[in-house]
This record gives sequence, structure tokens and C-alpha cells, in this order.
Amino acid sequence: MSLSKAGMLVKLTRNSWYGFSKDNGATEAAKAAAGATAADAGSFNKRLLPKEALKPVRNVENKIYGKHCELTVPWYFNGVDFLPSKLFLNYTEVMRALKDEHTAAVSALVVQYPVFRANRAKELGSMFKVEDYPPPDVLRDSFNIDIKFMPVPDASDFRIDLEKEEMEKLQRDLGRDLTNAQSQAMRNIWARVIETLDHVYERLADPERIFRDSLIDNALQLAELLPGFNITGDPRMDLVAQGISSDMCKYSADTLRTDPHARLSVAEAARKLKEVCEDATKELV
Repeated sequence: MSLSKAGMLVKLTRNSWYGFSKDNGATEAAKAAAGATAADAGSFNKRLLPKEALKPVRNVENKIYGKHCELTVPWYFNGVDFLPSKLFLNYTEVMRALKDEHTAAVSALVVQYPVFRANRAKELGSMFKVEDYPPPDVLRDSFNIDIKFMPVPDASDFRIDLEKEEMEKLQRDLGRDLTNAQSQAMRNIWARVIETLDHVYERLADPERIFRDSLIDNALQLAELLPGFNITGDPRMDLVAQGISSDMCKYSADTLRTDPHARLSVAEAARKLKEVCEDATKELV
């Protein structure tokens, strides 16, 4: 299956207000106190709101970025990622909910903004300058989550008014780039699985190592996504997904902590599945 049919490109853009402003007076005072004479010795950036004020919005922004990275694969254009078509509905549903959560967090911030600003006037002393603070509506508009979907280029459908020889060269170049992009996408997916399996093995192979319940949960979540990420139809990826679900997730975290045999069997399963992934990676061009 060609990449243009296996998925699409997606660009996530996050605009935010970070709440810092350079204070020239404080900068000069700090330089004078230190005896610094260089113009570029440093600068003092004041925090316009308490850190806790922006934390709810930051938490949602991080969740959005984390989920985007979980459901996509890096593309060879910076800032653009590949979203398998099988994960499209999952992606759009999750992002829709997170964008609603982001909007609610921003609205809560805007409501509390006048209070935060008034308190900061007392806390910053002479560093407080009202002109540093945007109006509430401008503050709200400073936060934005934008998601754009684009088709993957198709070398066979590359139409432009050029000489035949130049057109064929462009098609060959694009075809080569798409082949490399597909290999890199699969390499990234395998690397993600290898990292997860390696982490499971390292934690469980040593009976004294402490591990969290999320160790196995994270592996299972990845296994559930692998059929969607299998854009080349590699049977080994389906095998690994099945192996994680059946061989590595059949015991609870509490059982793995108390049953040495179960713990060792899961560690060994992770090691064997990791070898399958490593062999698949070596075959990629």
C-alpha cells in the first residue's frame, strides 16, 4: 500500500502566552550590582503571573502534544507528522476532547486574570508595569491549538507543466523521497516498540528492581496501536502486538511483584519480542 493511501500528514500548531517580560530597569540594576559592563552580560525576565496560574493550561498543552506524538510518526519535513489512516478516528476524537479541555482551561485563566494581575502588582513592587499585561480578550486569543491535515504526495500523480525529462526526474526524486520516508517511519515505529520492550525487560529481569503499574499498561497501549501503525503490512508487527497482549500482559503488576516465575516469563517474552523488532529494523533500507 502506498503512503498516500496508508495515511495522511498532520501539522499540530500550539500558540501560547508564556507570561514573561524583560525588565530593563532590573537588568541594569543587576548588572550594576555585579559590576558587569558588557551590554550583553544578561537580562532579567520577570514572571508576570504566578507559575501556578498558567499550570492548568500548560498541563493540557502537554497532554495534547503527548497524545499527538503517541498517535503519529515523525515525517521528514520538520513540524509535519504522518498519521496512519487506521488511527484517524482515534486521533480526531481524542484531540477534539483535549481541545475542549484546553478551551475550558484558558477560559478559567481569563476569568481569574484580573485577580492574578492585581496580586502581582503587590508582589512585583516597582517591577510591575501595567503595559506588560495584555487585555483579557488578547490574552484569550494568544492561546490556540490548530490541527491541519494534508495528503501525502504521490509520485505517480505529480502533474506540472515541465519538459518530459524534467518531469520524470522530479517523479523519480519524489518516489525516492517517499520510499525513504516510509522506511524512516517504520524505523521510528520499531524504535518505539524496542524502547518499550527494553524498558520492560530491564525492570523485570532483575527481581530487585522496582517498577510501576504503568510499565505493563504502557506496553499494552502501544500494542493496541501497532495494527494502525503497520503501514507496510509487516506480519512481524502484528506478531509483536499479539505477543505483547498475550505473553506480557497476562499477569497483573501485583502478581509480577510476588511471583518470580511470572516475572521472569514476562521479561523473557519482552526480550524475544525485542529481537524480532531488531531483526525487522535491520531489513529497512
